[in-house]
Amino acid sequence: MTNTKKLLTFLFVINFLLLTGFIKSPPTDENNQQPLSLEVSFNEFISFSKSLAPFTLTNSDDVAGLFVPGKFSFQVEQQPLGHPEYVSNEPDHLTEFSLVNANNSYALLAHNHLAGANFSKISISDFMITIDKEGTHIYQVTQIENFQALTPNSPYSDFLSLDGSDQKLSATQLFSKIYNQENHLVLQTCLEKDGDLSWGRTFIIAEEIVGINLADYFSFDQTKILANN
Repeated sequence: MTNTKKLLTFLFVINFLLLTGFIKSPPTDENNQQPLSLEVSFNEFISFSKSLAPFTLTNSDDVAGLFVPGKFSFQVEQQPLGHPEYVSNEPDHLTEFSLVNANNSYALLAHNHLAGANFSKISISDFMITIDKEGTHIYQVTQIENFQALTPNSPYSDFLSLDGSDQKLSATQLFSKIYNQENHLVLQTCLEKDGDLSWGRTFIIAEEIVGINLADYFSFDQTKILANN
């Protein structure tokens, strides 16, 4: 059988299974009833998942890894007990921020000269997938917020919003604004300017999407599938 005939047969079988309900059609956004534009490479996701060891985590909801489809994937470290200032110096690691305790919310930190340099690849509406001891969670980016640190190297610095409003916030006010939201994932890194790596802060805020099955969004390389038949 030629590759063209194999492809047509493969597509026919997939369509038949969709129609008969053996394979679910993509779930839709409840607000606008449109299919979510999420596509996850099965091979890349499985390979990354196997590189992690979520079963070694102390708590079932600690994050083991972050997978951003088509952009990057990183292992996640936990902060040492009593050291919320700790951020990993491994170039391909993120760090879970232990002070975030809002219900079902998480924050991942990274230096902007290491893994955090990849955060600039993320755009509004992008999807991010966390992996923990019990499975996966899917988030969609809703906001990207940038602030200038008026005292860059101080943990008590005030911050100036860079959204054009010139809103000034204390460190406590900024923490509450960014992190006291339920069912959210936040990525945080520093903003560099004029050689100052700690000049500002950027926060990528994503809201969890519940009630969908990640497997419904796996994409497979049909060429490889046909080659193996």
